[in-house]
Amino acid sequence: MNIENEMGSKVAFITYSLSGGGTEKRLINLAQYFFDKKISVDIISLKRINDYKDEFKSTFKKVEIIYLSEDKKSISKLILPFTYLSVLIKLISLMRIKKYQILFGFDYYSWCASFMISILFHIKYVVVIGIVLSYQIKHDFGSFFEKINRNFIKILVKKANAIICISEGIKYDLKRFFYIQNNKIIVIHNGVDLKKAISQTVGHNQVLNEKIILTSCGRLVEEKGHRYLIDAFSYISKIYPNVFLYILGQGPLKDQLENQIANLNLQKKVFLPGFTKSPNKYFKMSDIFILPSLYEGFGNVILEAMSCGLPIISTDCPYGPREILTGEIQTYPLAPIKRVTQCKYGILIPSLITDHRELFDNSHLIEAILLFIENKSLCYKYKKTSLERARFFSLDHMGNRYYSVFKRLLNVR
Repeated sequence: MNIENEMGSKVAFITYSLSGGGTEKRLINLAQYFFDKKISVDIISLKRINDYKDEFKSTFKKVEIIYLSEDKKSISKLILPFTYLSVLIKLISLMRIKKYQILFGFDYYSWCASFMISILFHIKYVVVIGIVLSYQIKHDFGSFFEKINRNFIKILVKKANAIICISEGIKYDLKRFFYIQNNKIIVIHNGVDLKKAISQTVGHNQVLNEKIILTSCGRLVEEKGHRYLIDAFSYISKIYPNVFLYILGQGPLKDQLENQIANLNLQKKVFLPGFTKSPNKYFKMSDIFILPSLYEGFGNVILEAMSCGLPIISTDCPYGPREILTGEIQTYPLAPIKRVTQCKYGILIPSLITDHRELFDNSHLIEAILLFIENKSLCYKYKKTSLERARFFSLDHMGNRYYSVFKRLLNVR
C-alpha cells in the first residue's frame, strides 16, 4: 500500500468507555496523533461515558466518537460484551458503513468486540494491554470463572494480529501466564504531554515550605493502595502537623476511605477532591507525589507528576514503576527490593503485594516520606530528574510507535 492509500485508511479505537483513567487518555492522544498523520480515525465507545469531553474538546472536533449504547451504567463483568445483542448489531452495522481496515482494542470488552468483528469481516485487530492480566482475572472473576476467562483471554490475544504491552512487565506477565509467543508482542510505553504540563505549572517552585502537600492520584479502588497511604499519613501527621494529603480520583471505595479518614481524625488533613480534569493544578501546589499501588500496568500518573517536576515515591509493584524510576532496561523476573531505594529518577519502596497476597507494612512508605520531608536538597534533586525523565516519554514517541504498527499491518510504505 502506498502513501496515497494510507491517507484514506480507516482505523477504529475501541474502548468500554471514556471514563477518567490513563487508558482512556492514551487512546484520545493516539487518535489525535493518527488524525495529524491524515489517517481517518474514529473512537468507538461501548458506553456513553466521557469524562474528557472538555479537556480534549479540540480533539473531539476532529475525531468522531461513536457510542454504541446510551446506557451510562456499568456492564457486569460476569457478562461478556458480545452478549449484549443490541451493541453487537450496532457494531456490525457500523462496520458495513465505515469499512474499517484495522481495529485497536484497549480493554477486555473491546478485545471481545474486535475478535468477533475480525471473524465476521476478516479484518486485522490489535490488542493493547495496559493491565496485569494475571492479577485482574483472579480479582475480577474469582476462582470459578478464572480458568474459563483465562482460556478465553488467551484466545482473544493469540488471534490478534499484534499485541501491544505498555510495559516490559506486562509482556513478561503475558508470556508467563498465557504462553504467548514473543514475535507478536511489542512494548510501547505510554507518553505524556510535557508541553501542557509545563504551561499549566508555570511558577511552580513549591519545595517543603510551611505547608507541605503530598499528592496521590488514581481510581478509588483496592489495587491503588490508598488505604495504606492514609494509614501511613496518620503517623506522619503526628510528627509533622503541617503536612497535608490530597488523593485525586473517584471510585467505589470513596465512602470506605472517608470513614478511614474520619476514624483517624484526619478530616482537616486528608482530602478526596474526586476526579479532576486538570490534575496538574494540584501537582502545581504539591511537594511530593506518592503512588502506593498494589499493581499497575505502567503507572502513567507517575509520568504526569514527573512532567510537573514532582519528586516521586512509588511502590515497586508489578509492573511499571521500576521501569520508569530506574531508567534501566528490566529483565524479568525481577528480584524484589527489600528496602527504601533511591533510584536515578525517584524513590522505590518494597511492594505491598507478594504472589497476589497483600501485605500490611507501612514502615517503608513512612520512611520514604520522611526521607523527603527531612531532606530539602533530595527534593530538589528529584524535581530535576523527574523533568529529565518525563522528556523521554513524549506523546510523539508513543504515537510514532503505534503508527509503525499500523503501517506494518497494512503494508504501508
